[in-house]
Amino acid sequence: MGLYACGTAIFFGLMAKNFDICITSCYSNLEYELPTISAVCKIAFDFSEHVDDDYLARTCPYLWYGFFSGADKSLEECKKILKRMHSLGCRICGATRGGNGQIFYDGEKFFDGYVEKVESVVDTMGAGDSFIAGFLTAHGNGQDIAASLKYAAKRAAATCLVHGAFGHGHPLD
Repeated sequence: MGLYACGTAIFFGLMAKNFDICITSCYSNLEYELPTISAVCKIAFDFSEHVDDDYLARTCPYLWYGFFSGADKSLEECKKILKRMHSLGCRICGATRGGNGQIFYDGEKFFDGYVEKVESVVDTMGAGDSFIAGFLTAHGNGQDIAASLKYAAKRAAATCLVHGAFGHGHPLD
């Protein structure tokens, strides 16, 4: 098992150096690879709702970007978690809050996100992933946090206008 992890670390390290930002999540089982990956590129990490202190301490030192779902938390709870993430090493931290927008923190100030109104939501599946991808694309291309949040909200809203994967599959051949 140790040899496999080492081989995997080398593989991810070699692949990651070809990209500016690599994204992973709490569901990818790559926590043990974060030191290797962070040595060659910026890491963005989706915590989903897994923001307990031990997990943050294990992952945040290697992260450039960290995102979590704060839809079930108060604004003050989200701010406390964002500050903790940053204190552990994560440079730009964000909480998505459903219809309440987002709150981001860069260690100096909090940024309120945007809610892009959608007239008729078809499906919200993937909206969070689209938000993260939109934010990383905009910020990685040099936009500031506020502009990146606005772009990300537009990407998430666009995703709400299409059917998600369940019940709308396509043949693989």
